[in-house]
Amino acid sequence: MVNFYDYVSGNDCFRKFMSDDIMLASYRCMLDQSQIPVWTHHNCFLYVLTGSDKWFSDGKSYFLQAGDVGFIRRGAYLAQRCSEEEFNAVVLFVSDAFIHSILGKHRANTSLLPLPPGTTTQTVFVQPTDKLLSAYFTSLHAYFQFGHNPSPELLRIKCEELLLLLLSGGINPELARHLSTGYQSGKVSIPQVMESSFMFNMSLEEYARLCARSLSSFKADFHEVYHTTPGKWLIARRLQYARFLIETTDQSVNDIAFNSGFKNTTHFVRIFKENYGMPPMKYRMQNRIKAA
Repeated sequence: MVNFYDYVSGNDCFRKFMSDDIMLASYRCMLDQSQIPVWTHHNCFLYVLTGSDKWFSDGKSYFLQAGDVGFIRRGAYLAQRCSEEEFNAVVLFVSDAFIHSILGKHRANTSLLPLPPGTTTQTVFVQPTDKLLSAYFTSLHAYFQFGHNPSPELLRIKCEELLLLLLSGGINPELARHLSTGYQSGKVSIPQVMESSFMFNMSLEEYARLCARSLSSFKADFHEVYHTTPGKWLIARRLQYARFLIETTDQSVNDIAFNSGFKNTTHFVRIFKENYGMPPMKYRMQNRIKAA
């Protein structure tokens, strides 16, 4: 899988400015229109200048077009370019730790109601720009247009400005509540990450990075939450999801294996048969006969 942050930071084709836990980049998509699995260990704001794309997560799709601002939470996704027009965007990557620090610094000035208990955490927010957001991102884009290199401290101030603009709740109350609630602890939630990303074929090292932990800390914290190893949990959760797709969709075995996070179809069929006593398509047939 492609790490979006690493791809941008390590590619000399993109102009970028960096601070400790912030990166501002002028981004153009060089991928075709197929769906590409991507993940990022930093949250990012995308201000679309030209073109359009979709981000798929948790069975939902989020469409971004020119003039939109997308907030994409740390996690794993399928990304798809949606038009022949070149996709260009201003991208601002920001860490959980930075958002947490801004919440702590300005807690007295934010009076948003927290998200109700049990609320499903959204992974992508799309907001058409209003005059304030448009003016803000135009000021960021100007650094690339006019060749001015902002200092790391100025980058942090500009990022703080955006967060305060959103935390006021006047632009997108749902996103504001997510920001004010989701980053208060300062520590990435393992269940939140795993439940939204288990269907992607990522290594344990990548999952650990996504959870902002070393591999050893990730395994220890994971066991404390789930009382099993990450590898065993991933197989069980992917099988559960694959069975759901078999019972509720007409997807092929190849598509189900891919959409459930298995490394290949042969591996998926073998594991499924070991656990359910029959191959996936025979399971589907018998399940439909019982339901008839």
